[in-house]
Amino acid sequence: MRPDAVAARDEPDGTGWEALYEKLEELPPPQSMPLREVRRLALVALTVILVCVGLAGGVWLLVPTEYTGRTELLYPVAVEQPTGFLREDRNLTTQLLLIGSRAVVGPIAGAHGVPVEDLQRRVTVEVVDSSEIIRVDVRAADRAEAVQLASEITNRYMEISAGTRNAPAREYVSAELDRTREALKKSSAPNLRERERALVAQLDSLTTADLARPVPTVLVPPFSVPEPAGPGVEVALVTGALLGVLVAGPIVLLRVRRRRR
Repeated sequence: MRPDAVAARDEPDGTGWEALYEKLEELPPPQSMPLREVRRLALVALTVILVCVGLAGGVWLLVPTEYTGRTELLYPVAVEQPTGFLREDRNLTTQLLLIGSRAVVGPIAGAHGVPVEDLQRRVTVEVVDSSEIIRVDVRAADRAEAVQLASEITNRYMEISAGTRNAPAREYVSAELDRTREALKKSSAPNLRERERALVAQLDSLTTADLARPVPTVLVPPFSVPEPAGPGVEVALVTGALLGVLVAGPIVLLRVRRRRR
């Protein structure tokens, strides 16, 4: 097929492209929306946004206000421990899990007459800025109660942490050493001397292990955080406004498209 035939096929009927341009120029311009209609759509959008803001504020008022009791603990990780950061992260993670466990939270929940799971959900434990400081937050409906719960959980954790040392092994070795020395008073057999030296060395080893183990201390006593827990009213209102914009946008666009049909 020749090029002039292809060009003729692509051209529209009539006098060619010039005729098409003339028809387009004869079309009436798109009608502009009257100012009254614009104001009505703006009022609809504003009403939707205000309703969403009001609903968000109402929900915020219905949610009970909680307060936070906070304490901070120092858990030093010995520098001379092997495996470096891996050992440090493991130790700190173990302490975080221990503070929020049933072993610590369970007795406190039972004393206050609340389910263990409910109190565990209100306890937040975290490491502050990759340091050796552990922050413990406890939420409650009353400031004094929040501080009291934070204090009791801290005390319970300190008791369990101290009990995880080598106290039972130390007591056993000390008792065996006392019995061996009593026997040495009656007989100076070589095997008793060897046993005494072995028990003394084992007791020293347990003492050295206890001294090298990190000991948590209370860095900041429990106190009440000034701001209530959860999002404030400003966040709720802004969220409601954004939701209102998302809802009002499609409504306005739908009304505009219906008008242009």
